[in-house]
Amino acid sequence: MSVIKPKCLYKFRSINLDHKVGIERFKQIVIENKLYFAAPSEINDPFDCKIPPNFDADEKTLRQFIIDETRNNPDFPGAPDSVIESFADDVIASDGVKKLSKDMLASMRLAQGQILNRNVGVCCFSAVKNDILLWAHYANGHTGICLEFNIQKGIQLFHRAKPVKYYKSYPNVNFFKCYHKNEHWMPKILIAKANCWKYESEWRVFKFDGPGLEIFPECCLTAIIFGCQMQDREKHFLINFVKENKMGIKLIEARMKENKYGLKFMQIT
Repeated sequence: MSVIKPKCLYKFRSINLDHKVGIERFKQIVIENKLYFAAPSEINDPFDCKIPPNFDADEKTLRQFIIDETRNNPDFPGAPDSVIESFADDVIASDGVKKLSKDMLASMRLAQGQILNRNVGVCCFSAVKNDILLWAHYANGHTGICLEFNIQKGIQLFHRAKPVKYYKSYPNVNFFKCYHKNEHWMPKILIAKANCWKYESEWRVFKFDGPGLEIFPECCLTAIIFGCQMQDREKHFLINFVKENKMGIKLIEARMKENKYGLKFMQIT
């Protein structure tokens, strides 16, 4: 079933004029149109991207896997099918399958973190801008900002956006089922998180040439929303900076609702 993408995605950030790195990163986004894609090890959830695949499979699936891998192994060039199939039967008949699965799981767990941190960059967004907890956790207690990105205007980047899936327990990512469907197990673990994170309504964009910066279309950054607790010093800096450098970006201020828990948003003129 296809997932309907929201019109906009939001990225929360702290902003403090005393923190030079944060200000430079903000300028990178607004002036240079660059977003930072973090390594999985930089994400704040220690369980993130660490779900190990399992290797449960029936004998038929295992046998076919052994045959396919042996055929593709450069150590066995031109081996006859009869020899390869006989080898697979011998592995299945012995305890080799158990050892194979155990060894694969151990090596996969060892290599998983290294592979992901070296080859994957992730940029995290939310589908909502009005969640009080998001402002508290990712915008330094409502003193930071929320960047609004229009997906339709940034299709070159956001066509890769995937919604995070939330689980009460580790999802069952079966190596052999993915193999049989000609899928890779890795994308499945990159968008899996514990159910307690569901309030984030998170979407992720990945790059598979390692962590680092990636340029986004200038027109897709459509608004900067100020937190309801932002200090005047930061507010004045942001207003002047955006007006001097990016006139097309709307400036919006979050305010506390008077009679209930919630935020409302007012455009700054």
